[in-house]
Amino acid sequence: MLSLLAVFSLLTQGVEASKWDVNYSATHICGLIGSTVNVTCSYTYPSGLTFKKAYWTTTTVTKPPPDLSEEPRYQGRVQVDCSSDRCTLSLSNLTTGDAVGYYCRITTGEEAQRWLGNPGVELSVTDLQVDGPEGLGVGESVTLTCKSSCSVTGNYIWKKDGRPLEEEHSNRNQLQLHPVSREDEGSYTCAVRGHEGLPSRPLRITVMYPPMDVLVFVRPSGRILPSTSVTLTCSSDANPPAQSYTWFKVNESTPVGSGQQYSITNISSEDGGQYYCEARNTMGANNSTSLSINAEG
Repeated sequence: MLSLLAVFSLLTQGVEASKWDVNYSATHICGLIGSTVNVTCSYTYPSGLTFKKAYWTTTTVTKPPPDLSEEPRYQGRVQVDCSSDRCTLSLSNLTTGDAVGYYCRITTGEEAQRWLGNPGVELSVTDLQVDGPEGLGVGESVTLTCKSSCSVTGNYIWKKDGRPLEEEHSNRNQLQLHPVSREDEGSYTCAVRGHEGLPSRPLRITVMYPPMDVLVFVRPSGRILPSTSVTLTCSSDANPPAQSYTWFKVNESTPVGSGQQYSITNISSEDGGQYYCEARNTMGANNSTSLSINAEG
């Protein structure tokens, strides 16, 4: 017959042979600000113990660890589904303050038989950013990249001024502009498909180009009489705006004037001819077509 001490020793060895074990579906997860993440823990416990409750906590220091579903800052954002062998946490509307460790806590019918799965799950929270130059020149090539502080998987959606771009222009988390044209100017955002409501902050791209559509206007228009005055005005579409205007008369080697306007006072027949202007900025220069001026006798 076994002694009481021997029986107690056998029972103790049996409990120790079936140890606590907690496993997580992932040890590190990353979520977008405002999105929802899900993580599951599965667990076993020594035979002979009666499962009581499982819950999630964010601390390994406090005794006992608090149930995060009861913490004020998680109210309305936490859903927990637990059974005797697994527990799933769903955390919605992520904020940067949610980037902490999450641990699964299991309790049994015996006060001294409780367990905390440590190490737990590290949550990173990120936003999206469009990385690229803010100023481009016509004809250049550029790649915009949708970046985040941790790896975010999925297909990406690009928008310009709030309108989706055609999918063939993008390559995963990158958007290629080649060659850059004036029409590429605007605000660009990116988002992960399925999370279109959580886009990046917009990146405003300005496209710089030399003066285009250079035109000359004359005032007064129509018939020009001798001894009257006329004013020629030069306009252009340019970015940055044209910084200088120079006036020329066809068949003359030197400029006849400068500035956006050129005036001829007390006009005479010698002033007749064809005039044009050159508009210039840091990106280059272009000329207008010529305009004929005739002073009738």
